[in-house]
Amino acid sequence: MDTIETVTTPIDALVCFIPESDRPMSHTVVYQVRIDPEKLSPSGEYIRFEHGEQCEIHGWKRVDEIKILEILQTVQAHMREAA
Repeated sequence: MDTIETVTTPIDALVCFIPESDRPMSHTVVYQVRIDPEKLSPSGEYIRFEHGEQCEIHGWKRVDEIKILEILQTVQAHMREAA
């Protein structure tokens, strides 16, 4: 599965936060987000999410705490301009 570090073009995806421990979780919250590689911090450790129609998360999040579960679509240039 792709990781945020390997995404080279904006995508809409389903993600979850990786639990702090290795124990199984009984309930995992899944979010739809737009992952844009241009929103990575200079260090690459963080990514900025803009809450809105395509993104259910807002703010800077650690890249290593997010797991991509499924890619919904690649975002075309005309879709980025409309967002």
